[in-house]
Amino acid sequence: MYGSNSNNANTAKKKKKSPVRVVVRCAWSGARLTVPTAGNNNDPLPPILGSSTLLELVLRLESALPPSLFQGSESSTATLVCLRKVVPQDQWEATTLKRMLDGDDGSAGVVLTLDLGAGGKAVGSGAATKSSPVNNAIASAASSLSIKPVVTSPAGTPAAAAATSMPEPMDISNDP
Repeated sequence: MYGSNSNNANTAKKKKKSPVRVVVRCAWSGARLTVPTAGNNNDPLPPILGSSTLLELVLRLESALPPSLFQGSESSTATLVCLRKVVPQDQWEATTLKRMLDGDDGSAGVVLTLDLGAGGKAVGSGAATKSSPVNNAIASAASSLSIKPVVTSPAGTPAAAAATSMPEPMDISNDP
């Protein structure tokens, strides 16, 4: 009876310290990049834990990502998105995976969506569109969840309904 309690405590400690598998989905191409756990010479890298920062994760993928992401532009609009959390590039160094997951331990794996924003489109992706990092992140998250985001006008009505100039006539007659 006493032994089972200590085994449960040991199991809980092991779960907290077990490495997390992280995949970064590139919003511009849909490519999924697994964050490596070994270096170029198969040298083991430090394990990915909840205390790992987002910058550490992205730097492990540096050779597979566009160079513009690492050129240190202060006006970068790149974001990482996980569930409903959007973290701009200038906060990656201070944001841990644990904070990004908001209480989840990441044991089932983590998918982060990387969006370069309007200013950092990947080569060959076409002209940059005018949009905010938040809108890019929402669109990226919506596409990964296979849902269509609804754009609303300032009044709160869907944009498609607000775009029509003539109201639709209503039939109010009592005829069946």
